[in-house]
Amino acid sequence: MAYDWDRIEHEYVTGKGTMEALARKYGIKLSSFYRRAEVRKFAEKREKYANQVREKALTRAREREIRTLTNLGSALDKAAKKLNNYIADEDTLHGKVVNHMDGSIEEIRTKKLDTKAVRDLTAAMKEVAAALKLITPDETKTEETQAGVIVLAQREDET
Repeated sequence: MAYDWDRIEHEYVTGKGTMEALARKYGIKLSSFYRRAEVRKFAEKREKYANQVREKALTRAREREIRTLTNLGSALDKAAKKLNNYIADEDTLHGKVVNHMDGSIEEIRTKKLDTKAVRDLTAAMKEVAAALKLITPDETKTEETQAGVIVLAQREDET
């Protein structure tokens, strides 16, 4: 009986079934299936295909992560620029907004520094710095420490 070995090979290589399941599906004796699979190198082709699929998935995940980090970096840059503009404007830290009972709003310039604004500004700057530190690789770290691996020194009594 003639079997469509190209189709059967494709099903096995792409993970659509085990050799046993495909032999049953197509009515092929298992020993004949194994012989043909060995001659046509089904197992090697399946492993190669699986590796290609994994590599493609990893590449897509890396690209997605790079896009996310790039967008985050851009947002952090914008936030840092806004903070710098805020600091550069002297009126900002010496001004006070007053809400009157009649609902009107008045901005008052004082000589006194607005400590709440300074605290808020400092907190925002710390958050931006911490976020930048998270997405910026530390060149002084080794590959192991960047990957979260801690290498312990061997004790002398263990040698």
